[in-house]
Amino acid sequence: MANDVFSIKNNVVIEFQIPSATAMTWGVSTWDNANWDSGTGSTAWTNLHCEAFDITIGQGCPVESGIFVQPSAGVATIKLQGADYDPFSNARIHSGTPIRIGIQSIPDTNPTFIQYIFQGTVRDFSAAYNQQGNNVITIQAVDGMQDFLNTRVASYTIGSLSKYPADVLTDLANTYYSGLSANILPDIYFMAAKTYTNVRVGDIVKDALIAGLGALYLNPDGTMQYLSEEDLGTIISSTYDYHFSTTHSTAATHICMTGLTMKADTRDLPNEIIATYTGGSQLTLRNQDAYDLYGAVSLDITVPIDDATGTQLWLDRLNLTTNVRRVQGLSFDAIKREGQLWDWINLDANHFFSPQKISYNLGGITFSETYFVTHQNHHITPDSWDIAIELWRGI
Repeated sequence: MANDVFSIKNNVVIEFQIPSATAMTWGVSTWDNANWDSGTGSTAWTNLHCEAFDITIGQGCPVESGIFVQPSAGVATIKLQGADYDPFSNARIHSGTPIRIGIQSIPDTNPTFIQYIFQGTVRDFSAAYNQQGNNVITIQAVDGMQDFLNTRVASYTIGSLSKYPADVLTDLANTYYSGLSANILPDIYFMAAKTYTNVRVGDIVKDALIAGLGALYLNPDGTMQYLSEEDLGTIISSTYDYHFSTTHSTAATHICMTGLTMKADTRDLPNEIIATYTGGSQLTLRNQDAYDLYGAVSLDITVPIDDATGTQLWLDRLNLTTNVRRVQGLSFDAIKREGQLWDWINLDANHFFSPQKISYNLGGITFSETYFVTHQNHHITPDSWDIAIELWRGI
C-alpha cells in the first residue's frame, strides 16, 4: 500500500513556460544567446532543475474596516541556485515569463499528479554572485489579478438601475480576464449610473465591491471568484471544513496547529458607518452602546448607489457589534508527523472564505469558534513547510 511520504526536495516542482533552447519567441528574447526561429516558435513548461531553498507564497484578500474593498494580487518569492535558469544568463527568462509552483501531493499513489499552489508571471528578479561564480537568484512573481486590475479601460458605462455589482464584475472578468467562476446570489441594489473613462479595471472593481459588500479573489488554479454579501453572510453558520485544535485527533477534518495569534482591538470594527451616496446625501448606522463606550470609530465611505432606498438596504446588511475579533490567525505544518501532507493541501488548495473551527484549551484560555480564511501564506524551505492563515468573522 502506498505511503505517499512527501519530500520537499523531490516533490516540489517549479516550472517556467519558455521557448526551446534553439528557438526565439518574438518580443520576449534578446539578440544575444538566442536564434531567430525559422519555423513556428513554441513554448513549453520546463522544470527548473536547480535548488530552490526558500519559497514564500501569499494569496488572499485584505480587510479594511471589515470590508473587502480592493482585491490583492498573489505574490510568490522564490530563492534558488543554478546556472541554467539564471535570468541574467538565460535569454528565454524575462519579466512576464509564466511561472507556476506545484507539488506532487500523493507521490506514491500517483507520482504524475501535480497540485498547483501558485500560477503567475515573473515580475522582477535579482541575483547575487560570489567569487567562485555561484549565484543566489531571487524571483518575484505575481498572479493574474495584478494584470487584471491594472488593465486600462477606455470607457465603461453603467446605466440607471441597469447593473448589480455582480453584473459589473462579470462583465469585467469576461472582457479582461478569462471569465468569472462564481455562484452569484442576488446583490443588494443596483450601482449608480456612471460612465468610467480612461480608468483601470481596479477602479471599477473597487466601486462594485463597495456597493455589493462582496469579495473578489483568485483561486490558486487561477480561476476568479466573486462572493456576494449574501454569500459572505452565510459562511460562519455553514459546516466547517477543518477543525484546528490544540488536542490531537485522528478525525479526517482535524489539523494540529503550531501557533495562534489573538487580537482584540475596537478599531478593527467600526461602531459607526457614515454612508454618502451619489448626490451627496448621507445615511448613518451606529452601535450606540459601543459608540458611548469607546468613542467614535467611524467608517466614512462613499457608496456608489444612486438613492436613499438602496443605501439604506446597504446599511441594513451590516451588523455593528461589540464582539471584536479574537483569533487573528494561526499556523500549522503542511506535513504530518507520518510524512504525508494534510488534506488541506492534497485535496483542495483553495480555502479562501471557507469556515474553519478553531479550538484552544491551554494556559487558562478556552474557546471554540468558527472563522473564515481571508489570506494564506506558504513558507517552504528544504526542511519545513509552514502555512499561516489569517481569519475573520465579519461585521
